[in-house]
Amino acid sequence: MTEKKKTIDRSRKRGNVSKKKQPLSDDGSLLQARNKQGGYALNDDLVEQALISGEYRDLLEIYFGEDLYDELRGLTARARTARTRGGPRVLVLPGIMGSKLGKQGVIFDDTIWLDPVDVIAGGIESLSLINGDQGITALGVLLTVYLKIKLRLKLAGFDTDFHPFDWRQNIADEGARLAERIRLETSSQHREVSLVAHSMGGLIARSAIKLLEGTGEDDK
Repeated sequence: MTEKKKTIDRSRKRGNVSKKKQPLSDDGSLLQARNKQGGYALNDDLVEQALISGEYRDLLEIYFGEDLYDELRGLTARARTARTRGGPRVLVLPGIMGSKLGKQGVIFDDTIWLDPVDVIAGGIESLSLINGDQGITALGVLLTVYLKIKLRLKLAGFDTDFHPFDWRQNIADEGARLAERIRLETSSQHREVSLVAHSMGGLIARSAIKLLEGTGEDDK
């Protein structure tokens, strides 16, 4: 028996054979997500898909906690079968600091707010509008707070999506962005849009409505 084979046999006896490595995407983003030790790097749509499929369970149980993860899996499965196509359109706006901020990726985002690892490592400084990273944008919402609202609205027959926003920016600019989204949705889908807003999201919703009223578009 060769020395190499003896070493392998001894490792097996001790139970030290390494586990199969997780596949990495081309940019190593899966490793990045796992290094963050939670679902903070997963974009919102992927999280909802994973709640149905069971994929990334280890990441999402850390992100949501086991009890909330199980509850959201059940709600997501039920909401998936709910008839929302053609139903009343609803956009959910989170409150201040309720939107995730960072840099968008293809599957995994580089989330800074609110990823505890990035915050502890000093990444919060990159959110400064003066000396920070100018490539930071709103990536989604804090699903631990708002996903249950979206799923329950879908169960009630509402065609619901989130409208995240950059809470560092002024309300008028974010109101204009929301107003533009409402214009696009009403012109392409020919139906009214209702807003469900929390805290600062309510101020942005009010700003958007005021803009639409000023142009005679408040019937949207």
